[in-house]
Amino acid sequence: MKKHETYEEYCLDFSEEIQIKMEDLKNFIQKILPETTLEIKYGIPTFVQKGKNMIHFGAFKNHFGLYPGAEAVKTFEEKLQSPSAALQGWCR
Repeated sequence: MKKHETYEEYCLDFSEEIQIKMEDLKNFIQKILPETTLEIKYGIPTFVQKGKNMIHFGAFKNHFGLYPGAEAVKTFEEKLQSPSAALQGWCR
């Protein structure tokens, strides 16, 4: 797996169609979490707030992944159907 330093570098590995969808997803997340910075963590784009990983997202061969960080789960705990499942990397 190629190591990326920036979101822009990460996106260059994908087709223009996927890049557009990634940009839409990035903009959507930034609108919800405006106080975050975008970094690469665990090899995928990650929105970070005060040193805490809020949400990771990435493009893969057949899907997009959206992975909440523990801090995001705590923030939105009341709205999640299964917060304990979200801590394991998925939510509904």
